[in-house]
Amino acid sequence: MIAPEIERIADALDPAPVRWKILPVTEEMSPRIQRVLHRLNGFGSLFYFNRVILNHSRLSPNLHGYMCRELERDSLRLSLEVPRDMFKTTVASVSAPMWWALPFNDDDEEYMRRLGYGDAWIRWMRRAHYSSTRTLIASEIIDNAIKIGTRISGHYQHNAEFRFYYPEIIPKTTEELSGTGRKKDKWNAKSMTHNRVDSVYVGEGTFNFIGVKGALQSQHFERQVIDDPVGEKAIKSDIVMNDTTEWIRKLPGAFDSDPDQPERLADQLFIGNRWSDRDVGSFLRREYSHSIKFITHSAEGGCCQLHPSGESIFPEEFPMEKLQELRRIWGAYHYAAQYLNNPVAPEAVRFKSTWLRHFTQVPWMENQRITVANSQQLGTQPSVSDAMRIIEQDRAEAAGAIPQRLRMALRHEAAEGEVLEDIRAGELDRVAILDPSHSETPGGRSRHAIAVLGIFNKPPKPRRIYLLECWAGQTSFEIMINKLIGTQPGARGLAVKWRVNHIYLESKVAGQQGWYYLFRDRCRAMGAEASYAVRELKTDRAAEAKTSRIIGMEPVYENGFFYVNRAGCQQFVEEYEVFPNGRFIDLLDVVGYVPQCYASGSRASTHDMVREDLMRRQKQMQGLGVAGY
Repeated sequence: MIAPEIERIADALDPAPVRWKILPVTEEMSPRIQRVLHRLNGFGSLFYFNRVILNHSRLSPNLHGYMCRELERDSLRLSLEVPRDMFKTTVASVSAPMWWALPFNDDDEEYMRRLGYGDAWIRWMRRAHYSSTRTLIASEIIDNAIKIGTRISGHYQHNAEFRFYYPEIIPKTTEELSGTGRKKDKWNAKSMTHNRVDSVYVGEGTFNFIGVKGALQSQHFERQVIDDPVGEKAIKSDIVMNDTTEWIRKLPGAFDSDPDQPERLADQLFIGNRWSDRDVGSFLRREYSHSIKFITHSAEGGCCQLHPSGESIFPEEFPMEKLQELRRIWGAYHYAAQYLNNPVAPEAVRFKSTWLRHFTQVPWMENQRITVANSQQLGTQPSVSDAMRIIEQDRAEAAGAIPQRLRMALRHEAAEGEVLEDIRAGELDRVAILDPSHSETPGGRSRHAIAVLGIFNKPPKPRRIYLLECWAGQTSFEIMINKLIGTQPGARGLAVKWRVNHIYLESKVAGQQGWYYLFRDRCRAMGAEASYAVRELKTDRAAEAKTSRIIGMEPVYENGFFYVNRAGCQQFVEEYEVFPNGRFIDLLDVVGYVPQCYASGSRASTHDMVREDLMRRQKQMQGLGVAGY
C-alpha cells in the first residue's frame, strides 16, 4: 500500500533531486501514508522538523528556513550570528541536536530511493541522522545550558507528533524520562540519553549540557553547539573573557574522530549575537578565520542577498518600527552589537558622546512680548489630522500666530561646570539644510537628509550651533519635499515648523534636478517664495568630500559649541555615536555644511570659527574670579 503511493508522489518530483522537496500531505491520504510522509519530511528538512514536528510555529521561512539550510552541511564548522531574541537557540541548540539524533533506518532509505534520491543523498541522510550521536551543548553558565536541555526533554516527554513519528528513540519508560527510575542516570539535567537503536554504547549521553569553563576531559562528541558563550559579565572583565577564550581553545580536545573521514574535525557550531568588539566573535575571527565559516545577519537587512537593506529580516515579530524602538531603548552602541551584529570599538569611534552638549525645551517663564523673525503667514492645505491639538496650533500659526516652539525656552544642560542661561529658538538665526539622495530606490546606503539648525551669534559671546530637529529617510522626492516645506496641519515640514530664515540646498547636478523643480514648484504654489531665502550650497564632488565635511565638524563638537535637542534628533545621535563605522552618515554630512550658513557664500573653515570662539570664551573667563564669578 505504501510503495505505490510513494511512487505516485515520485512521479511529480524532479528526476534525481539534489535537495529535499517537501512531500505534500493531504487529508485524503491514509493515516499510515501521512505518518510516513511527515517522517520523511522531518528527515529531509530541518526547517520542516522545526516548524511541523516540533511545532515551533513562530519560525519564519525567510529567516529560520535560511538558518536551517545553513546547518544542513556535511561538515559543519560555522559561526552563526543572529540578532538577539530571534529564536536562534530554538533552531540551533534545541532543534538541530534533536534532528541529528533521529533514527534513519532501512525503510526510510528505501522510501527515499523510490522518490528518486540517489547514493549521495542517502550518504548525507546517514551522516545527518544517527541515533547514537553525541552532542555537547554549552552556554555561558550551566543554568542556561540546562534550560536548553529542559526544552529538549519536554519534546521527548510531551510532544505527541515527535513521539508518534519517531517512537523508536523515545526512552521506554516514564521513569527513564523523569529520572525517577533505576536508569535515572541516563536522563538528568546535565546528560540525556535516548534509546539508541544502533546498539552503540558510549559513556556520553545523546545530549550533554555544560557551562563555559566546565570540565571537558574524558569526554568526546561528534558535534558541539556553543550557544551565547559570553554575556555582559565576560565583556566587562578581561579575566572572565580570557578564561572563556582559553576554554574555547580546549574544545577540540573533546572531539571524537570520524573513521570514515579521519582528516576532518568534528562539527562545531557557535551560535549567538555580538556583544562588543572584543567578544567571542572577534576572537574566532582572529584565531580561526581559516577553518570556521562566518554568517552574520543584521536585524535591518543588508547582510545577504536574501535580506535587502532597510528591511527587517524577521518582520513577523520585529517590524522596523519595533526595531527603532529597541534602538532607542538599547542605545546606538548596544543596538549595533546585539541587533545589527556590527559592534564598534569605543576607541574606533571618531567622535565622543561626551563632546555633544544637549538642551531641552521648557515653557518660558517671563510673560513678555516675543519678537520672532520670519513670521510671515503661510497657507494650509485643507486636510484633517488625528492630532487635534497640533492641528489647532498649526492653523493658528498659519494665521500669523508665533509658533509655540519658538516661544519655548531652550534650557541648556550643565556640562564641565558651564551653566548657560535659557534662550528662545526665536532668537536664533534658523536655517534648514536639505541634502537629497539622488536615488529613490529603497534599500541603499544613503537617505534624504534635512537638518534645522539655530545659530547663536552675539559677540562677544562665543558662537553656538543648535540642532533643533532633523529627519532622514529613504523615500520619494515628494515625501522629502513634504518633510521640508509641507503645510498640512499635523504634518508640517521642518522649515515651516521652525520658521527658518534660510533654506540651503545642495547644488544641482546635471541630470539630477527633478527634486529641485519639484521644490521650486511647491514653493510657488504655496506662495512661500517670499518666506524663505533659498540658497545653494557649495558642494565638493570629490570622492572623500563627504567624509571631509563630517570630520571638519570635529573641533566644533569637541569644544562644546554644538547643542543637540533631546527631542527629534535621535537619528543624528545614532550616526554620531558610531561614526565612521555606522551604516548611515547622511545627517552628519548635512550638518557638515553649517559653516556655509554662518559665513554665507564661502567655504568657511570650522577651525577658523572655533579659533575665534575659543578666544571669545577665554575673554569671558578672564573676567571671573577664583570662585568662578
